[in-house]
Amino acid sequence: MSSPTVAHIPRQLPLRIHIATLFITLILILGGAVIWNDHIGTTRLMLQAEDERFERIADRTSQYLHNLFTPVVITVELLGWQKLVQATSLEERLTSLPYLRKALEQAPHLSALFIGYDDGDFFLLRPLPDDSPLRQTLNTPESARYLVQSMERDAPGAATGTYLFYDAQLNVLHRELRPDYQFDPRQRPWYQMALGQVERTYTESYLFFTTHEVGATLAQRTAAGTSVVGADLTLRQISTVLATSRFLPSA
Repeated sequence: MSSPTVAHIPRQLPLRIHIATLFITLILILGGAVIWNDHIGTTRLMLQAEDERFERIADRTSQYLHNLFTPVVITVELLGWQKLVQATSLEERLTSLPYLRKALEQAPHLSALFIGYDDGDFFLLRPLPDDSPLRQTLNTPESARYLVQSMERDAPGAATGTYLFYDAQLNVLHRELRPDYQFDPRQRPWYQMALGQVERTYTESYLFFTTHEVGATLAQRTAAGTSVVGADLTLRQISTVLATSRFLPSA
């Protein structure tokens, strides 16, 4: 006769094991929450620090650009009061070269200083640094440091374009008539914008007529209201100046 079957009763774990397991689980959950909270807090602090850093860079860049443009503004305003405004011929305008050269020396980031007259005449002085793209395109004399671009119109309105190359002491090196140089300042946006208001004006970026570089023009109507003086700045020159500033982060 077989013995009676005894029902198998599952063995229960001791209560202390359950308590220990629950305690460990709670510790892991709390630890994970603390770590996640620390991660979120650290991320927020890092983002806040970066925001503050970029705000400081933006403020300094804005101030630096203000300091960069202030001499340009003063130069253009003073140019509007020079005898060049009243000059009526190329030879008379050339007597203002020492003043224009000094102004360019005080603002080396300028691409050119110029004046456009209400009769369509135009007179410009631009520096010719060693890296100027015009040295190749214009077959510039090696010792040339400045270029004068002149446009004169006679009574019937016929235009005569002239280029003059000068060394650092403003000794003329080469003078040539340029029939291909046809330029009327009255048709340019900077002239039209400045002539229509008393305060100075800034153009948007555009392609310069001679150098084919992208830049902007600061222009202002003269006191007599019959001509417009201005200064050109290329984006390349502005970028170079900003890139050499100490507060901008390196790439």
